[in-house]
Amino acid sequence: MRHKFVSKNNVTSECGNVTLEFIGVVVGLLLPILGLVFASVAVAKSYVLQENAVRLGSRVITVSASHSINQARQEVKTFLREQGISDDGLVVSVTCSSRMCNEPTDLVRVSAHRNYVVRILGLPVRTIRISAQQVVERGIG
Repeated sequence: MRHKFVSKNNVTSECGNVTLEFIGVVVGLLLPILGLVFASVAVAKSYVLQENAVRLGSRVITVSASHSINQARQEVKTFLREQGISDDGLVVSVTCSSRMCNEPTDLVRVSAHRNYVVRILGLPVRTIRISAQQVVERGIG
């Protein structure tokens, strides 16, 4: 805070602590901006991990005929758990173009959906839905 005073020569002067004023501006402006940046990075990281998990699930079911749809679902959940992402509210679905999902020309769709709470400076701000899916041809002959 600056104080005005009048010297003997009637010249007004301001004095104050510039360091304190600078710290106040930095805290007031920089912290919210950094909070937004970190929240954006967390959302992007969560999306990329979920995308990788879906890719892994589709790979599991397309590489070997012995792998079932349930194993692909479990692989997606296990991958996310290993990366520190809780599977609470995670919905993983694996569908095939044919009923038995055993034809070489079957199209397999693996998708994962979950809600993600965006936090800025530790406070929940908004809940968004993160979805990832991949469609591949089974290709086992």
